[in-house]
Amino acid sequence: YQVRSDDADPIGDDTQSQEVMDPTTQKLIKVMRARNIGPQELSRLVNPSSSKLIALDDVKDCLKSFGDFQKKDLVAIQNLFNIDGDDRINKNHFITQI
Repeated sequence: YQVRSDDADPIGDDTQSQEVMDPTTQKLIKVMRARNIGPQELSRLVNPSSSKLIALDDVKDCLKSFGDFQKKDLVAIQNLFNIDGDDRINKNHFITQI
């Protein structure tokens, strides 16, 4: 969803529109920025073997290591990435979604 706004986008530099995100996604982006982690780096952290499929447990374990995420946050992130319900995420899809 895209919405128009007069306020500066808190996530990016676009002052005209911003994506409507759930609070957990916003939290993930803030944590990534605070730790200077980009999408590719996060992908390497959750998937050090660089396999094409990433296990959701690996994503959750990585995010738990940041110390900023509660169980409800991890469930929300799981729901965001686990589109087909197989508890695995396509690596390219993960990077694109981030």
